[in-house]
Order: sequence, then C-alpha cells, then structure tokens
Amino acid sequence: MQLKNLYLRQFRCYPEQSFDFRDGLNIITGPNGAGKTTILEAIHLLSLTRSFRTHNDRHLIARGSKNYLVRGKLDDPPNHFSVQNAFSSDGSRQISIDGATLKAKKELLGRFPVVIMVPEDLELAQGPDGLRRAFIDRVLAVSDTKYLNALLKFRRILKQRNAALRQAGGSQPSQITVWDPSFAECAQSIWQKRAQFFREFSPIFHQAWTQQRPDIPATLEYLPAEYDDSDAIQAALQASLDLDFQTQRTNVGPQRDKIKFFINANLLRYYGSQGEQKLFIVTLKLAEARYLENKLGTAPVLLLDDLLATLDNGRSQDVIHELAANYQTIVSTTTTTGMRLNAGAKNGTNQIHLQAQGEICPA
Repeated sequence: MQLKNLYLRQFRCYPEQSFDFRDGLNIITGPNGAGKTTILEAIHLLSLTRSFRTHNDRHLIARGSKNYLVRGKLDDPPNHFSVQNAFSSDGSRQISIDGATLKAKKELLGRFPVVIMVPEDLELAQGPDGLRRAFIDRVLAVSDTKYLNALLKFRRILKQRNAALRQAGGSQPSQITVWDPSFAECAQSIWQKRAQFFREFSPIFHQAWTQQRPDIPATLEYLPAEYDDSDAIQAALQASLDLDFQTQRTNVGPQRDKIKFFINANLLRYYGSQGEQKLFIVTLKLAEARYLENKLGTAPVLLLDDLLATLDNGRSQDVIHELAANYQTIVSTTTTTGMRLNAGAKNGTNQIHLQAQGEICPA
C-alpha cells in the first residue's frame, strides 16, 4: 500500500494544501508549529477514521471554518483508489471510497492500514495494562472484522452492566445478571481471539527483536482469565456480584486482562533502560506492520511522529531503515542532522520541508 497524494482543506492550520509522497522513506521537516504532525494526523484519520491527538473532530476544523475535508489517493497494485473524510461542525460526517459513501466508519478499517509511532507510545512500556489492551484491540480491529464486531458489542454491554450496577445500589441483582449471558458470549469470543493473536504475534515480535538484540531476550506475556465455556464465565460473574456492587463496576471480563512486556526475564517497565524501552516499542511496531501485512495481504504505511523524540540510538534508526526498505514510511522531525537518510531507503529519500505557518499548528 502506498499513499501517493494527501489533500487537506480547512484542516487545522491548512486552509488548502496538497502533498505528494513516494515509495520508501518520506521525511517531513520544519520548525515546531509548522504542521508536520498535522499531516500524519490527517493520514491516520483516513485510515482509522479518527485522530490520534483528539477525540473531538471539531478541534480539527480550521479556525473560522465550519468543516474540514481530507482526501488521500492510494496505490495498492493493481488497484488505485481514493479515500475521503469530510466532517462538519454540526457533527455530520461523510466517509467515501472512490466517491461511494460508506454506511459505517468500521467499513473503512483495513482498507488503508497504517502503523503509527509517536513519542507517547513509550507509555506502552511504562503505563498500565489498559494501554497495552488498547494496542491489541486496535491491531485486531483492523485485521479481524469478527473481533471488531464482538469488541463493539462487548463494550456496549459492559457500559450498560456498569450503569446498572451504579443505579441498582446492591438491591436488585436481576437488573445486573440480565446482561450476563450476552456478556459471557462476547467475552469468550474476545478471549479466544486475543489468545490466537498472541500465538501468532509473539513469534513475529521475537524474530524482529533478535535481529536487533540477539544478546538480550525480550518477550510478551498475555495473562487472561481462563474459563472453560460461557457457563463458567457466567458463574464467575455471579460469584463476583457482591464485589461488583461494592466497586460499582464489573470485575470479571476481558477488560481486566493483563499484558506484560519482559526484557532479560524482568518487567520492562521497571528494569529496562529508556533506550531499551524505546527499542522494544519500535520493534513492537515493526512486528505490528508484519502482522498486518500477513493478515491483510497488503503492506501498511508507517507513520513516525517526532523522530528525534521517538528514537535516540543507532539500533532504533536501524529498525526505521528496515521499515523504509519494506514499507512506505513517513516521518516528521525538526532536523535531519545525524540521520542516515538514504540507508536502506528505496529510491533515496523524499523530503518535504515546511515553512512556519501564519497560524501555528498545535504541537
């Protein structure tokens, strides 16, 4: 998959602008506030229907405007197509492929896959399990429609069950248990899909890691609750009901899964240096790209925001140049000083330099 052109209209600090990209490594440079990250944000929006910086699309509309439009022209030989996302301040949205409007946002997932790396991804190593669950959910949602449907249904049921726990006040358990059969069905499906994912993903990660650091082992560990069937899940929900009333939330289910990262048999978050944590996350993203390519049959586009903040050593740069040798890679940085721009890049490097905008783009 290759993004050939990106067109923005009234999107953040861009009244109207078009950018051309090519295969291999594309470097976007410019001062802070010039709009580098905004370009990556727009590409992410075309792929996953949302920004990676805000949940409020009204924040993406240029000041003084009432709508934005983002369009991308893509090549996935032998296919060529365009994706467009248009949003208005009244909340209306239209997503289309080659002019045909999609009925639901989820129809776009997997059509134009991207893998994004941002400095905040370091929280995957340092932060709580919920961030790692979100990472797994996103990869699976893009690559497995059945998982996406089960996850969306599960989240609705969990929200309704938790709302019932808050409202019932411990006096009406039937208002809670009515959700348990459908909760258990979705939970079982999610657990099975996640377990299958780790069986397939872990060897891909292991191969990518050993190419970089064969001297230090690194592993992923998935620790779900284990139940034989849907009836066992419902029994666990029943047994946890008193605790659920006390905490006013559901304490059994995939929303409680633990995912751990280890380096040299120790927890990465506690015993990994910052350089090792960064390399671990970059390698995780490389494994994500390979996994998506295997599942979708097309190579994702790689997006790397704020290169110098994300990478700080030669090993990590080696990973990036491996990405650029196999995937279209688009990175933003304030400077290319000290970078090996052409190492491993197909057809050299395409550089896009941005000047300071009259209106500062958000950092």
